[in-house]
Amino acid sequence: MKISNIATGKLLPVGQPMNTKKTFINKLKQDIGWMAVCCRKWLIWVAMICLSVVAIFSSPSVFAESLNWNADTTLKVLGPERVVKRSDGVITYPAAGKATLDVFPFYRKRIASKTTSYDQKFLEDVRFQLRAGRGEIFKVPRVVSGSYECTIIAKSHYYHTKHPIEGTAIQHFTVSLDKPYPNENLSQPLYFQPENPNNQDDKNIAEGRISDLDFDVSCRGVNFSWQRNPDEKVEFDSDDNAPILSILADGEEFISWSKPRFPPIKDPVTVLDPPVCGLDFGTPGAFVGVVPMGEVLRSLGPYPALLPTNSLSDEYGPFFPMNITCTVSDKRSTGGVATLQFSASQLADNNESIVVPNFDNALRIKVVPNVIGGNTQLAAPNVKDKPVKFGPPTNPADVLYFTVGNTPNTYVSQNRFNVQLWQVKALDPGTFGEFQTTMNVTLVVR
Repeated sequence: MKISNIATGKLLPVGQPMNTKKTFINKLKQDIGWMAVCCRKWLIWVAMICLSVVAIFSSPSVFAESLNWNADTTLKVLGPERVVKRSDGVITYPAAGKATLDVFPFYRKRIASKTTSYDQKFLEDVRFQLRAGRGEIFKVPRVVSGSYECTIIAKSHYYHTKHPIEGTAIQHFTVSLDKPYPNENLSQPLYFQPENPNNQDDKNIAEGRISDLDFDVSCRGVNFSWQRNPDEKVEFDSDDNAPILSILADGEEFISWSKPRFPPIKDPVTVLDPPVCGLDFGTPGAFVGVVPMGEVLRSLGPYPALLPTNSLSDEYGPFFPMNITCTVSDKRSTGGVATLQFSASQLADNNESIVVPNFDNALRIKVVPNVIGGNTQLAAPNVKDKPVKFGPPTNPADVLYFTVGNTPNTYVSQNRFNVQLWQVKALDPGTFGEFQTTMNVTLVVR
């Protein structure tokens, strides 16, 4: 919610006394069009005042085999239940450390003769790769880090018989997802090696014909983390059937893991909304959005000089109330801090003054806090009864902080600011007339 405060008044000609019967109003004009609480990105509420594992072959095959990876187990990797504030920003899963994806069941694959382009080849002549495809387990949250690791052990078909042919060949594969990948990530193409280079049985397997071998495949994900924005909902990636993970043999799919039927998903994270806050200028019947400024008589020096104003406000001169009202509605809401910020385009005096245009930069507006509400404190370096510091429109300065409780209730901070007009140098006698300048007040709720 943003309100532009437009200060107007009239500087009298030389020699003309103040007319106490005629007043010029310093209008604190509310821009109603902006008075709506909105969400800036995901971390701040702003009110402103101006994954079936399937053995699939790339070529058509009637020998395709399939089994499912465990989607229920996948949900556990998001971590335990917890509560966060929307203002905490990006939500990371798990909350601490990294997750291990033990969701790929152990799989033993037997290559039938004459079903692939490589089954009659010798194992030592075929290169294997691990591929992370376009598919993801989750659509939301998105992968931030993680790697897939697979180990494949080759054995003879007769390894588990009464008269086993012993020996094993082995290879390990890793694909990292830590860097963005548009289509797929591939591990280095690798050949199987004897598990023990000095064992002849292992060497025999590494040199054996693929159709004579069984392959034990085990895979997992390690060091995984994910992130989402507070406004997003956790969901599985069901957009397409692209395999999440595949093992290739000479570029042809050896085995791949595709998406199963997904169970209902429950996000372990509950996001609490911040309080709903707004600004107002006091109670009905008071000067709502209006500060009587009156006619102003210039100073003949010395400078800088605080100019007296013909004000109808009270003994303290022109002022405006700035009340912050925040509501914590229910258990899905929480307290926070409402920050009041001031900004203006033309600043001077170490950002303590707003320059009034068209008067040779001689006139300045200062805003002084003289009433501070409960559970409210001024932002450093501001102090009570001294001019506050402004920021430029692109970077408003914090003026005060209002702490809102967590219990469902309505919380109010009643504040008041005096408005001072200063003359910092002499003016040409012929310079007089109406003046106008603008300040913006922004309320940020975290």
